[in-house]
Amino acid sequence: MKQLRKLSCLVALTVMLAAFVGCGGSAPEEPQYIVPGKQLTRLESRFQSYNFKYSKGRVIETEEYIGEKRYDGLRINYDENTITIGDAEIDVRWTSEGYIRSMKLNRIEEQDDCTISTSMAFKYNYDSQGQMIGMNREVSTKMKNKEGMSRSMSEKADATFTWSDGLLTKIVLTTLSDGDDEVITKEETITYTYSDTPNTPRQYTRAIANSDIVADTKLALFGFFGVAPVRHISSETTESTTITADEREDGDSKTYYYDNVLNKDGTIAVTIRRETDSSLFFADKYYYNGENNKK
Repeated sequence: MKQLRKLSCLVALTVMLAAFVGCGGSAPEEPQYIVPGKQLTRLESRFQSYNFKYSKGRVIETEEYIGEKRYDGLRINYDENTITIGDAEIDVRWTSEGYIRSMKLNRIEEQDDCTISTSMAFKYNYDSQGQMIGMNREVSTKMKNKEGMSRSMSEKADATFTWSDGLLTKIVLTTLSDGDDEVITKEETITYTYSDTPNTPRQYTRAIANSDIVADTKLALFGFFGVAPVRHISSETTESTTITADEREDGDSKTYYYDNVLNKDGTIAVTIRRETDSSLFFADKYYYNGENNKK
């Protein structure tokens, strides 16, 4: 069971932009400016870096590196409404505002000793202000070996968002996993506090873009998942509970603290994350229009 879950998670994370068949519209046609004339072209973190390429003012590709080694990034085809990672092609549907309404992936992978079939889907809802208020995720994985024996797992997740005066205050994420006759429910509550630093362009950073919800945090950086809170976050606390047929177990509470450095025009230059009671920190550095940050 643990091996199957790890495999499912690996598939979900490497291919993860997954999704939903939606009643969506065509892709956004407007240039993607965070503020007029300014586009995000590079992101650097402690171990990874990303370059973002544009065509006709819209992001079309991400180059991803760990050290000097390059990995498959995202390729966005607006004409065909697809996002591609490696050989995985994801069907995308958009809202009239240019937000991602849904994404869907069906994939069959032939390995030496087995065949893995994966189906994934995400669906998103927004309010009239462009704030995300709901997410639904469905994932199913089936492994079949050469002898004909098979194992399967499915996962369903729902998230609800609470906003107040332009601030995302809470996310409640409930995940139901079913595999090998074992059903596990995980309930997570994520709460946020905010600094006084305004987020005038309502720009998403990876600090506020939860990867369990938006599938790939890089897509949130370009406004594909609605608008971000009106101020930058100062802390994020996650509390979780795991429920099985035999027991209910409360997990540890985890808090991260954030500091943000802005450019003169209000765009984010650096986001620093620290763990509870720890001097260790991680920093994301943002670059625009091919230039270094200018404070």
